[in-house]
Parts: sequence; structure tokens; C-alpha cells
Amino acid sequence: MHAYTQLGVVFPIENENPALLFKGTEMTKPVGRQTVADRTRLIATLIVLVLLTPTHGHGQDRQALVVSDSVSLRTPPTISPRSGSRGTDVTVSAIHLPAITPVQIGIGAIGTGFEVLEQLMTSPEGEITHTVQVPQWVTRDRSHVFIVFDIYFRPLSMSDPFHVTDRNGLMSRSGRISRRDSRCTTLLGDDDRLYALEGDVRGLRTDDEVVIEGALAAESGCDQGTAVDVVRIRRP
Repeated sequence: MHAYTQLGVVFPIENENPALLFKGTEMTKPVGRQTVADRTRLIATLIVLVLLTPTHGHGQDRQALVVSDSVSLRTPPTISPRSGSRGTDVTVSAIHLPAITPVQIGIGAIGTGFEVLEQLMTSPEGEITHTVQVPQWVTRDRSHVFIVFDIYFRPLSMSDPFHVTDRNGLMSRSGRISRRDSRCTTLLGDDDRLYALEGDVRGLRTDDEVVIEGALAAESGCDQGTAVDVVRIRRP
């Protein structure tokens, strides 16, 4: 079951594939008997879940249809730090937003929904800088993103991934080894993101299904992917 939380209130979604309900921004299947408030909350949640769904082929068209009127999505907000455990304070800064307009900052991940963390007003220049706290429900086995919405839950800006860790700074990812050679080893994670693996990766072969634990690294020998300094590897 998917859900989203608005300032502490959880709204569940029973459909396990909410993207099926949307084609662009129109409903394509009945969603049952609902009040206006329920339908508004459902539509807001589905927009975010579609936005967080990995895009392949036609999925890219669907994402463009949902957010095509949000030009500032091309300018992702900066986040600092880029990783941390539950309860970590993260500073979110965004530009090219509507001026002097109420907006909301949320956090979300594929398969888990999202939560609104704060409501605030943009500056006359259309900018915000605000510190929010990573909630307790997040998990370290997938990447999350911070999203800036307007008051109608239309996404305005979405950050690069934030990587949740344990208190020792370790994140966990499961996936498939997509490249293995003398220069570079990459993992295509179940979150559909690419990770460049550093450290002891002996014994790995292309197409191996593995679970890795490690910390974010400053750089890697690969030309793409998020660099991870691996400390443990196991089979799922």
C-alpha cells in the first residue's frame, strides 16, 4: 500500500500501480466513490508517485505530460548534505520559483510515497533556503528526493537523490551488476539508479544479483553513476 503524509496526517493509496490511473493528467480508470477532499488528496499523491516512477521509453512521455508546466523542474534544488541518517538536518535551496508564493517542501521515494515536511513563502526573487529534518520512516535501501510543491501539490522542483544511511554512514542497495571490467564496476540498483562501486569487488560478475553496503565516495574510476565505497557484499 502506498501512502503520503501531509504534516503528520497519512493518506493511504491501495492501488499498487498508481501510474495506471494516469495518462498525462487525466484519470483513465474509475477510482471509486470519494469526497472532493479525498479525490484531491489522491490526485496529488498520484502526481508525485508518477513523478518518482522510473522512466523508460513511453514513461518519459508520461512524466513530461505531468510536469511540463513546471519549467523550474529543470533547476533542481540543492541539498546539503547529500546523505545522512534519520533525523539528519538537510538544507534545501531552490531558485526560479514563483515569487512571494506559498510552497511546500517534501521528501519521497519510489514505492513509499512522500511526506510534506514544511510550508513556507518564497522570496521576491523566487527563492527559498530552508532546513528540514529527514523523517523516521525513510529507509537506507533506496534513494529519496526532496520536492518543492505549490499549495495544490503541483511539483515545482525536485532534487538530486538523497541517500539515507545508518548511523555509521552506510547505505544499502540491491540490484544487478551491469558492468564489470578492470576499470569499472557498476550496479544498476532496484531504484533504477546507477552506482559505481569502489573497494573490494573481487568475485563479482556481470549480471550478478547482489546487495551492497557502503558509504558515498568522492569519486570513482567510472564515467557515470553515484560512487559508493563498498564495505560488504552479499547475495540476496
